[in-house]
Amino acid sequence: MGVMEIMQPAGATRWIAEHHPPGPIFHSFIDGGYLIWHLYPEYQILGDGRLEVYGVERRLELNAERPQGFRVLDKKYHFNTALLNFGRIDFSELLWYLHKRPEWRLVFVDDIAAVFVRADRSAIAAEVDLTDPQLLRSTNSEHSVSDAYRRKARHRFFKALKRHRRARTIWKQMVRDYPEFQN
Repeated sequence: MGVMEIMQPAGATRWIAEHHPPGPIFHSFIDGGYLIWHLYPEYQILGDGRLEVYGVERRLELNAERPQGFRVLDKKYHFNTALLNFGRIDFSELLWYLHKRPEWRLVFVDDIAAVFVRADRSAIAAEVDLTDPQLLRSTNSEHSVSDAYRRKARHRFFKALKRHRRARTIWKQMVRDYPEFQN
């Protein structure tokens, strides 16, 4: 069947495999299987979504979509890298939290995921320039579910980082091209 890459943090995972930021990596439970497939054994993975293996308690423990939950897990696991798949999960608060923290640097972003690395470990890559007009410039011209998904995720990303003008532009283009999102 294959993998629908727009649902997986494929670009972020490739970036991690290429640049080797220090672990452990914070990630969502639902991305664990994909990360195991591409990053194990170099990186240990928190969990991979199999409730029959990890159980509901472990799933709930690792569910840190908000800053408060992240801080609890960070205190326990001492993350040096955070991969946020904002296309699948509303990580808006956590994106903003990490972005505003001087100890974290945004080093990668694509259509659906962002990678933050602790500042003292971020010599591996330059910080992403959010003012760069080339950043996430355009989507393909096809009218598809994947294109709509990418645009919606981009909107969520820029809105979370309080880049309201850019988020509004993306939203207007999306509504123009995909009127079903108007509601």
